[in-house]
Amino acid sequence: MSAHPSGSATRAASRSSPTSGGGTGLGRAWDLILLGLVALALIAVAVVDLMVEARIDPRQRIIRTAADPALAVSTDIQLALARRMSAIRGYVATGEPRFVERLEELKEDERAHFARLTLLSRDLDRGVAARVGDLQAATDRWDAAIVASGIMSRSPPSAAPSTTVVLDQQLYDGALDASLRVEEAIRGSMVRLGTEIAALDRAANRASFGLLLLALTAAAGVALLGHRMRNLNADLAQRQLDLERVTRSRARLIRGFSHDLKNPLGAADGHAALLETGVPGSLNEAQQDSVRRIRATLRSAFHLIQELVELGRVEAGQVDIRPASVRADDVLRKIAAEYRPQADAAGLELVVEASDHHPALQTDPRRVEQIMGNLVSNAIKYTRSGSVRVGARHDASVAPPRRIHLYVKDTGIGIARESMPLLFQEFSRLRVAGVPGAGLGLAISSRLAQALGGEITVTSEPGCGSTFTLSLPLEYARVLRAGRREW
Repeated sequence: MSAHPSGSATRAASRSSPTSGGGTGLGRAWDLILLGLVALALIAVAVVDLMVEARIDPRQRIIRTAADPALAVSTDIQLALARRMSAIRGYVATGEPRFVERLEELKEDERAHFARLTLLSRDLDRGVAARVGDLQAATDRWDAAIVASGIMSRSPPSAAPSTTVVLDQQLYDGALDASLRVEEAIRGSMVRLGTEIAALDRAANRASFGLLLLALTAAAGVALLGHRMRNLNADLAQRQLDLERVTRSRARLIRGFSHDLKNPLGAADGHAALLETGVPGSLNEAQQDSVRRIRATLRSAFHLIQELVELGRVEAGQVDIRPASVRADDVLRKIAAEYRPQADAAGLELVVEASDHHPALQTDPRRVEQIMGNLVSNAIKYTRSGSVRVGARHDASVAPPRRIHLYVKDTGIGIARESMPLLFQEFSRLRVAGVPGAGLGLAISSRLAQALGGEITVTSEPGCGSTFTLSLPLEYARVLRAGRREW
């Protein structure tokens, strides 16, 4: 901008002139009108959809959960009636008791079918329930005739079995006719529901046609707004491309630099390892101590390189996220077990405030452990005495809760208010004597938390300790490059 002062001055004058101010005010009024049309169209479409869905869904649910199963049960009853008649004829013809046993089994199945059909008919027409009652009465009459014939008591077949068979056949035909009428009533109910659904669809289509005109008007307004915003969007897109290009270049530089450093450092560590093991020749105590210090320094350099590579990957959006179901308490116990020796060596109490009542969350356990491990490690580094507490909490008043909060609370030196904005910037760290580090851990952790759809917050007071909190959604949200989230 400093290279084109005249252009800047012209734009400033244009914005301040009365004419352009009036045009801007009129343009804003039109913007509001067009946005109102868009909002009205969207609201109208949503309302119509909701109203039609609210009226269609119950009818579709009745067809799906009552009418279709009722048809199947009606068929099962017809089949049971036919099998019972077959058992009766078998007994009349042979007198074998096994037919009576089969008759009893079929009657039990029939009772179960009737119980389910009666329950399903309550959600259908009253006519269906009446037909089910008629079917029940018809089968009861047939059952009474069967009992009166002495078949159920396993009495010998009648001397004139044809009379019994004819009587039972008439009652059987009556029960079968009643079952067919039940089926007709169910199908009639389905036809009525289908007709109502079709009528609602037609009404929705007519309403949608009317809303189409409003939507077209709104679309025209959106087109006008889009024309006005196109230049701004193009500029924003170019800036984003420039930022991504710089980020990728920085990531490539870090990777190349790290690769070039690892080879000579690895060779140096290898030679130092040979010296430490005494392969070239034995060393005295002072020499061994120097070699150990050399190797410790090399390990610190390797760790710094690894942090740089990780930072480059995070900034370039190349973080490998593998969501899985995990319990926050399990992560906290694992981290505490890993860092307890470090806390014991520092004379600190590492307390896990865990509970089994927290809901499970869908996230990447490795990344959560990486973040929490860094927070616990920092807490131990900056705490001279007292304790470090790790725990989790969620808002129990919200059902279901949307987020869970993992915290690390220490009794350390605390953080001054003016240092807070610098905490999550790379190569920025508290200058405390005897505390190593390059100031990359919190920067990486913050970016990893964002990649998981969460964030890290901190509350602290100098001399009273600090509390770092990792807030994560229960359902993993993948953060897209454009800044949006995909659930």
